[in-house]
Amino acid sequence: MTESSYYLANGQLARKERHKPDGTMDAEDATTYAYNQNGDATTGERGTHDYNARDQETSWTESILHDVLRNPTVVDRGDRVIDAYNAAGQGVRLRRDTGAFQGFLDIGRRPPG
Repeated sequence: MTESSYYLANGQLARKERHKPDGTMDAEDATTYAYNQNGDATTGERGTHDYNARDQETSWTESILHDVLRNPTVVDRGDRVIDAYNAAGQGVRLRRDTGAFQGFLDIGRRPPG
């Protein structure tokens, strides 16, 4: 795995990409960063951040992907994929052989069994 980082003219990280040995990259292997007018990171690899007028962070919302993987309450292991869900019913599907992100899921649409 190789990692490439791209920066804005002011030196702030703009994008990070992780490439597999064959040079390919899945959607979850790229992260775009955004900043407010004061230079505070508002979006990034771990979620979104909000700030008040005093430039103090007032909230942080963890990305669904990180939340589900850190706090799974239901995990279904299939032959080819692993589906994991958090307590809110939000889920992610990963390839069993590589762990690559396949997509987001909703526990309400989970097949029975």
